Amino acid sequence: MKKLQVVLLVLMAVMVLGCSNEPTLDGSSEEAFKASAEKMIASVDDAKKKSLQEAVAVVVFAQLNLKKMVQDMSAGIEPKVDKIYKEMDGMTADDIIKRSKEIIAERKAKK
Repeated sequence: MKKLQVVLLVLMAVMVLGCSNEPTLDGSSEEAFKASAEKMIASVDDAKKKSLQEAVAVVVFAQLNLKKMVQDMSAGIEPKVDKIYKEMDGMTADDIIKRSKEIIAERKAKK
């Protein structure tokens, strides 16, 4: 449950990100991810904020298997969120937006 809370906190932090000097996310660990997200937050670009908020949500939720998370939590198993950190490792704000567009296109192609 704690990991899920961390994911949601990271999601909220990343949702206010902007991009000026092209900072990247460090997905090597939870701590590194949080620190790099804070650096990105410090360089918020208001013009990209809304697009980035939506993009982060798409990328994060594409990595989550909510059914498995609920089953694991019901069984007392902490959900694994490392995949989210690894998926976003090295990404800039523009990369996150681009990846979200790819995910959306992939979903539409499956329909």
